[in-house]
Amino acid sequence: MQHSQPRHARARTVVLVLLASTVSTTILSVRAQTPVADSSSAAQIITDATIDYSHGERHIYEYYGSDGVSRAGDGLGEHRIVGHWKVRPDGTVCFLHDDPNQSGCVFIRANGERIEFRRVDGVVEGPFKLARGNPHNL
Repeated sequence: MQHSQPRHARARTVVLVLLASTVSTTILSVRAQTPVADSSSAAQIITDATIDYSHGERHIYEYYGSDGVSRAGDGLGEHRIVGHWKVRPDGTVCFLHDDPNQSGCVFIRANGERIEFRRVDGVVEGPFKLARGNPHNL
């Protein structure tokens, strides 16, 4: 009886296929647990909420009002920034600021008091702290 592949090569192929299948299932399972918000959910998550972008000693908070205006600052009255935001029908949340590096559209995922942004190029930003209301009076 002749085989086209040696026995150890066939066994390795079976192991690789099982491993690839397990990794794919795990990735899909993780994604299913924390789906990207649709447009309705995104609007509920971001409206009348404050995101804490603080990093180390630098504190930056941004409040997203129901009027589509965002107000950011350090919570102490310094470094005020005003921008605009909206949710598009595809569920992306778009931010517009004077600084183009702070502008763009992202998908959001929220889990309790945490939010992360998934850019269209696949890069994930966050997680950041998410709070209801405007606790820093921005």
